[in-house]
Formats: sequence, C-alpha cells, structure tokens
Amino acid sequence: MKNHLQEFDEIWDDYLFQRKTLKLFRLNVKLALKGTVGLSASLLRQSDLQGFTMLNAQETAKKAEQALADSTVLSLWIVFERCLTAHLQGFITLSASTRLTEMMNVHIQEDIERWKMSEKLDMTESLLNAHSHPNLVGNLKQIKNYRDWVAHRNPNIKPTNISPEDAYQYLREALQVIITS
Repeated sequence: MKNHLQEFDEIWDDYLFQRKTLKLFRLNVKLALKGTVGLSASLLRQSDLQGFTMLNAQETAKKAEQALADSTVLSLWIVFERCLTAHLQGFITLSASTRLTEMMNVHIQEDIERWKMSEKLDMTESLLNAHSHPNLVGNLKQIKNYRDWVAHRNPNIKPTNISPEDAYQYLREALQVIITS
C-alpha cells in the first residue's frame, strides 16, 4: 500500500509530465503550421489535429493547462484531506474496554469524516504552524477555498488563484508534519 507522500508525489510527477506534453503539442502545431514536414506534421495528420490553427491550438492548450492545474490542486487536496482525517481518527481511543466504549470509538472515528475541514485545520493549527512556517494553516485554507471553487465553480465567489506549485509545496509540508507527529 502506498503511503500518502508517495501518492502525493505521483500526482505531482503526473502533473509535470502532462505539462511537458502540452508544451510538445504546442511546439508540434507551430512546426506543422510553418510547413515543417516530418514528425510534427505527420503526428498532426495521424491524430486528426491537422485542422488546428496556431490560435486555436494555443487556446486549446491554455484551457487544457488550466484544467490540468485545477485538477492537480484538487487531487493534491484529496490526498491531504484523507491523511489529515486518518491522523485525527488515530487519536480516538477511549480508555475503558467495554462494548459501549468500542461502539463510541467507532462512532467518533466515523464522525470525524463529516467534520468541516476548517475545523480540522483549526484543531491542528498549533501542530502544523509549530513545525513549519507560521502561516501554513492560512495557506492551507486558501488552497481549500480554491479547491472548493474548482469543485463547485461558483462564479460569484472566485478565490485567489492557487498554483499547483504552491499547493504542492504547502500541502506536502503539512503532510510531512502530520505523518511524522
């Protein structure tokens, strides 16, 4: 079973690879439109992309890059949230070993999944900020707001744009603190 950091880094590696692929796409379209024969023109013909103009190829690539960035932030957040929830669930153990306390342990652990993420972050703020820079939880909340916007696309509430690079850096830092504490 993969640990959370491995899964996190795999998402990041996939993001970097897909970004490079989009760069190659734009370069191939540019070369093909200049009349360069060979690999780029051949690839475009074989992939049914020969109708692209430079302008719509750039627009398509730009939209694909934004969708890639948004889905990467979303994916990174999912791994982080799962890790934080599991970490909090690990703290729940009532001392008495009776049928009632066992049932309460299970109930509380299941209930943690339904807690608001802002509450989970507030609960762990002293832990996260003590082991890293002092505004880590504030940055995590910005990522959460952006993640919410990506997932729900409320046009009236567009938060500060979060780059995949920043999301990766802050969330990975928080993951390391959570995993090692």
